[in-house]
Amino acid sequence: MSAAPPSFESRNRRAFRLALGVTVVFTLSQIYQWPVALLASAGAVALLQDAKAMPFWFGLRTILIAMASLAGGFLTALLLSGFPAVMVLTYGFLFILLFRFVLTTGEHLIIFVGLLVGCTVIPVLVLIWPELALVATIGAMTSFFIAWLISTFAFAIIRPPADVPLAHPHSESELDVTQISVTLGLILATLLAVFLVFGLTDILVLIYSTIFALSLTISGVRDSFLTYFIANLVLAGLATIVVYEILVMVPSLPMMSALVFLVIYVFAQQTFGHSPMAAAWSSACFGFVLLLSGTLPKEGVIATDKVLDRVVQIGTGALYVAAVFAVVGFISRVRAYSHAGGANG
Repeated sequence: MSAAPPSFESRNRRAFRLALGVTVVFTLSQIYQWPVALLASAGAVALLQDAKAMPFWFGLRTILIAMASLAGGFLTALLLSGFPAVMVLTYGFLFILLFRFVLTTGEHLIIFVGLLVGCTVIPVLVLIWPELALVATIGAMTSFFIAWLISTFAFAIIRPPADVPLAHPHSESELDVTQISVTLGLILATLLAVFLVFGLTDILVLIYSTIFALSLTISGVRDSFLTYFIANLVLAGLATIVVYEILVMVPSLPMMSALVFLVIYVFAQQTFGHSPMAAAWSSACFGFVLLLSGTLPKEGVIATDKVLDRVVQIGTGALYVAAVFAVVGFISRVRAYSHAGGANG
């Protein structure tokens, strides 16, 4: 997503804590395989990129809001399930409000992820697999809670400094809240409509496209889509393929955990650095855990050879999001040029 908040702590300690927490959550999700377990690893990545842990009760309140967002998405989808067109229009309007919310409030990102998943994945499940929608909603809520619980323990074990540097939010000149909110509302509403019309069932593409779009939202850089696209497709994709191929040769749970720890640690080292690519590495962390979760099995450590298919599917979703950003950016530049020309004339 966006670059990790600044900290006085060394990036080695931050990277180790992130890798440790995500690995524990990822391993648990592979052992117990509850529905939509892949959200747990993504949630852990989001929480452990913070400079320090939220106070316990504030953190509990935050995660409960995120869980309530999932439940709200399920109930709204049930209410509108007989009117797909109304559902898409309703969620499209909600998307715009949600993006404005994340760009103008200080609430934690995990709340926004819960809201987006509740408004994208859950409606698709309600219409396509109504009998599984409630199970998936409960599974997603479980994933968020486990991510918060393990992240809290990780911060307790590897304690960060009490004080952190002040963050430097984007100024209004850098971030056109209205335009970005409308653009991303259009992206997700159209994607949701396509899934509903054609009965698509690959919710991993929906989840990834949502998180990829969120990366671009918070970056505040309109032309950053290519960097994020390359970071996710190349970095996350190659890491997933390498890990997968190693696990094909050595299919064991300890090996899987060790490889996940290693990849996340390397990615986190770059995430907590000060390079211009730090935010892209952060986004690639999400891409890696989501891609790998989608390629690992339900019966054992390795059960599918569709990792390349997953990379292509995820790449397609990312390319779609990036293309819409490019088109909207081009239209905005043309309009700005036209207005400037008219003023000069």
